Amino acid sequence: EEESLVGDGEGLPKTVPYRLRLKITSAANLPRMDSVLAGGKADPFCLVKIGTQEQKTDTIKNSLDPTWDMPLDFDVTARSQSVTVTVFDWNRTGGNTFIGRIQIPVSQMCGGPQSHPLLSEGNTPIIGLSGKPATINFSASVQASPDAKAQQPNGATVGA
Repeated sequence: EEESLVGDGEGLPKTVPYRLRLKITSAANLPRMDSVLAGGKADPFCLVKIGTQEQKTDTIKNSLDPTWDMPLDFDVTARSQSVTVTVFDWNRTGGNTFIGRIQIPVSQMCGGPQSHPLLSEGNTPIIGLSGKPATINFSASVQASPDAKAQQPNGATVGA
């Protein structure tokens, strides 16, 4: 009897490794990070990590509601891994400023668009200029991993 490669009813393969495509869509209600003289908004970008892999979105200048629509691909090597998305305010000098972060188990990533509140380093919600919680919005899907060759019981190779 053939075994399905999709497990847990959540769109994730039963076996690792596999490639996870995380599309960082947007953020909303970010707090003001720059002085009024500098535009009074923020220059946000996201740093996304899974295990030792790290990727960055583009920086969106002068926005509290940035849209990235940027797909990032990661190789998932363990079902227990988590995705960490950290939003920073880009600064020309003096280093970038932390805005907020989310951490979500890979097992909860698939299943359509998602919106999560950004948390401070003390795990409290970040409140934006509008008085509403700041959020990060994304979607995730499983892609064929070029180096993940799972052997089906019938001898066929998947992911080749």
